[in-house]
Amino acid sequence: MEGILKRDRKRTYMTQEDDADQKGVLLKRFAHQVAGRNPLYCIDSKTICKPLNPREAQFYNSRGFVKRLEKFAPRFCGSTVAKIIDKGQIVALAGKSSDSNSCLRHSKHRIRHKSDRSSSDGESSEGDENENFLSPWSDKVHREKRCISIAHRKFEVILLENVTANCQKPVVLDVKVGTRLWYPLDTEDKIGRHVRKAKNTTTQSLGLRLHGLQIYRADEDRFEHWDKHWGRSLSSDSFEKAVFLFINSSHSRLRYPIASALLKHLLLLRRCVESLESYRFPGCSLLLIFDGAAWERLDEQNVNEDNVEDLTRWLNVDNLVSIKMVDFAKATYSGFLHDKIHVGPDQGYLYGLNNLIHIIQSYLDSTSHQHH
Repeated sequence: MEGILKRDRKRTYMTQEDDADQKGVLLKRFAHQVAGRNPLYCIDSKTICKPLNPREAQFYNSRGFVKRLEKFAPRFCGSTVAKIIDKGQIVALAGKSSDSNSCLRHSKHRIRHKSDRSSSDGESSEGDENENFLSPWSDKVHREKRCISIAHRKFEVILLENVTANCQKPVVLDVKVGTRLWYPLDTEDKIGRHVRKAKNTTTQSLGLRLHGLQIYRADEDRFEHWDKHWGRSLSSDSFEKAVFLFINSSHSRLRYPIASALLKHLLLLRRCVESLESYRFPGCSLLLIFDGAAWERLDEQNVNEDNVEDLTRWLNVDNLVSIKMVDFAKATYSGFLHDKIHVGPDQGYLYGLNNLIHIIQSYLDSTSHQHH
């Protein structure tokens, strides 16, 4: 990307010149990635980064990224430049005037000197109790190192909130929402592939397609994973069973409260999307997240574990259940860049969202007799 993008609202992202003496942060691979072409990296326990897509960065940074939408997306922390150093390690460099600098300055993994490749204080990040753990999908994309060429040792990255940071054992369901996954500037070949993929998967029948799934088996202290290829093979019925599997991986006493908390978030998101005149979200994913270790954390709380409402309230207040929209590279609204103007809210997205709400409600209805 050429030049420096202007400051818009209260955010800035910019290209930065390489400085051999510039301090930086040694990036770690993000362990809990379940989908996506590009590898995700950790700045610290609360901030991740990925290779920058200029259009996505502009969407986050634009006037159209309204406050009511911000509640359902990762916090945007700006962008910076990353540099590949010895042995393929990657360092995010701090710049002079980017909102990303505060993230970089306070990172536990900041490099004080060019020759120091270890953490500055020797502490591990929250959730890094097993430094060797890496989800199969994360391992795959990091080995492929898409968008990162050794021949180009410097590249831009976008910095985002780590939406799993509050979870000791993140359970994550990544769903592509909407009936259209392409946008007009895609090539004819790419549009054709998206149309065929939608026709042959639950994108057409439900407006939903499973893109990745990670669950935690507490009794065995291990994660299990399913990727997008498995997701494409699902029927409408088996997609619903996959959502039930996601919820049922939690402690039996928390399944109903977790589903209740998810439903509350989804209803609020639907209200938000219905209010967004001219917005379109092709290709966006929706992450459904909860902490697989939530039951063990109850010991620290003054919560009545026999009361479903108290448990649901606790899960929401402590942010142990959440939903987040991600992947805005194709998102648009009236007045964004030179995109086509649309009328009304995104009906294809709402179709998928309504079906997901129906599935969660069905789960609650099927298990309500156990809680009343």
